Amino acid sequence: MRIEEDYTMDAYIIDTLRNLIAYFVERQRLVILAMLDIHPVALKIDGSRILNIDLTSYITAYQNTSASSLSKGIWKEEWEYKVHGIGCKMKNIHNGEILEWDAPNPEAIRFEWFWQHLNWRMVHDSQDPNVKVFLQWLQDQPVSMNIEGHLVAERILLPQKDGTCLLRE
Repeated sequence: MRIEEDYTMDAYIIDTLRNLIAYFVERQRLVILAMLDIHPVALKIDGSRILNIDLTSYITAYQNTSASSLSKGIWKEEWEYKVHGIGCKMKNIHNGEILEWDAPNPEAIRFEWFWQHLNWRMVHDSQDPNVKVFLQWLQDQPVSMNIEGHLVAERILLPQKDGTCLLRE
């Protein structure tokens, strides 16, 4: 996808996208909480705390169970999960929502995972005010766009060395 050279996103749609990305960052926290039970060792990359939670007791419990060998399963009777490296992909067994996150930064996103989640929200959460604005804006666009590239160029998303992005405050 390309952005036409004279194409710009107005401040309103940029703020809408910022809200949608911030929402996704918050939803990713569910993956982090799941990983406390599923694979807490992967969370220890940047120290002994994540989301201001001490990992010590979670790591001890994990090391003392056979669960430490499970790379996939069901978490809290609601989420299928699959651990991958330092991350985890979860799918809600009731509504198909997919959340994915890689350790260690709770604020970091992979744009493709955000985009996948936003596509799910456009179908299942279309009455959310930000989703509604985005859907309307998207319908009004005459060309395909590289939304991630535009958000990076505008310094709304800050690329990181590991391939993730941070949402600028």
